[in-house]
Amino acid sequence: MATYPLFIRNQKDHALQTRAKLRWKFFEEEGYRKLSDVFGLPNAGKYNYINNRDEFMLACYIQNVNPDHCSVNDIKKMVKKLGYYVSELLKQDITTTDINIEAVYNYFDERRKCNDWLSSEEKFCTEVLSQFKNN
Repeated sequence: MATYPLFIRNQKDHALQTRAKLRWKFFEEEGYRKLSDVFGLPNAGKYNYINNRDEFMLACYIQNVNPDHCSVNDIKKMVKKLGYYVSELLKQDITTTDINIEAVYNYFDERRKCNDWLSSEEKFCTEVLSQFKNN
């Protein structure tokens, strides 16, 4: 059983807590880029870790961009180009990247099992991540 940080355990909204637990489970593995590092935990980033939608999280994670260091418009542009960023990532030698591709895919598999995922968000993420299946 995973141990979650206090900011996740104290989250009152069940859906947000579940999403944050899944993020912690899949994006905090030693030897890979950690979502907590991208979002600037423990000093900041708790709001981003818990509250931001999955396409937003994935765009920041893949680009290694802390959303607190850019504008909302910059983030929107990153999300719109997420498919491009994923395709560029997959052109690399996956064994040399610090992104755990399998964890990304496994996270979204678990998210599909949640009853709280917005259909537009699920569709967008599924389309972007279909590139992972082919590699």
